[in-house]
Amino acid sequence: GANTREDHRALVEPILASGAHMVITVGQHMRALYEALLATHFSYKQVLWFPNSLTAIPAIEHSVRQEDLILIKGSQGMRMEKITETLLADPHRATTLLCRQSSVWRAKPFIPPAEWDTIRG
Repeated sequence: GANTREDHRALVEPILASGAHMVITVGQHMRALYEALLATHFSYKQVLWFPNSLTAIPAIEHSVRQEDLILIKGSQGMRMEKITETLLADPHRATTLLCRQSSVWRAKPFIPPAEWDTIRG
């Protein structure tokens, strides 16, 4: 909506209060949160931003440890289930464990929302 940028920035306080050690953000709207977190005590190693879920996967695979608690939040269109699938102990079970796993949905490519064309850093 009209307040998307501000709404995403508003997540800074809850994240700080949570004690999170690392935050990985995905998508143009989450860029605002990424920038706001960098303005706090988070370093560039603790907060990362990626344009879409597929570009985030290598960093997530490299960063996540077995004992980590992970919250994956995103709109259906952001295809965050791709990240969830990567993190499963057995990714081959994704079709039985995750939603939106039909062959039609899985073959659907990520298409950035048209509104991203109007968003400026």
